[in-house]
Amino acid sequence: MVSSFLSLTRTVFLESADATDFNSSYELARTVSRLRIENIALIEAKGESEAQLKYRNALVEQLESQIDELKKALVHQEEFCKRQAFIARQHERSKEVARREVENLKDLLVCTITEIG
Repeated sequence: MVSSFLSLTRTVFLESADATDFNSSYELARTVSRLRIENIALIEAKGESEAQLKYRNALVEQLESQIDELKKALVHQEEFCKRQAFIARQHERSKEVARREVENLKDLLVCTITEIG
């Protein structure tokens, strides 16, 4: 069974366009083994690369999600700041109105005291 496989493999190698001359079945088996090991190494490297790619994709998705959350938080903070600025302007207007009212009452009190006295 193994010898027929080696013969078949040797025949396939010899019939291919880039055929290498093999002097013995041992050389052929060694070459096949080397090619299998290289193939396994490439498959492992591909698997590692795919795992790294999946990890990086997951990390990118996580970072994009965090960016979206931060953008929403920023919008919320901007709205909060606008409301606070509006409240501060209203407070300043109220203070100005109260200050004018105090000045008017002072003037009225001065006039009243002047008239009485």
